[in-house]
Amino acid sequence: MNTKKLVIFVGLLIIGLYLTGCGPLPAEWDAEATPVVANLAAIQTAEAPTATSSPTHVPPTNTPQPPTPTDTPAPPPPYTQARANKYAYCHTHSNFDASC
Repeated sequence: MNTKKLVIFVGLLIIGLYLTGCGPLPAEWDAEATPVVANLAAIQTAEAPTATSSPTHVPPTNTPQPPTPTDTPAPPPPYTQARANKYAYCHTHSNFDASC
């Protein structure tokens, strides 16, 4: 029984040493890590926004401003049964004709 345990232990030891030898060399790790670190450094070098001065209070002028004229849009046409029928037709038929 001890011989079987010794064979298993030596076998696992050989497999473990073999697998650790198959990994990348430290130089390869460093070569891969250099661009990653450079990218992280480039991302993290942004400056904080600068403080702005507080707004100054400007006293209002006593001159009244005339109201600005605006164009009032025309009201839409009334929603009639004919428009409702056309809406229902155009949204239930997928023909995409010019009348819709």
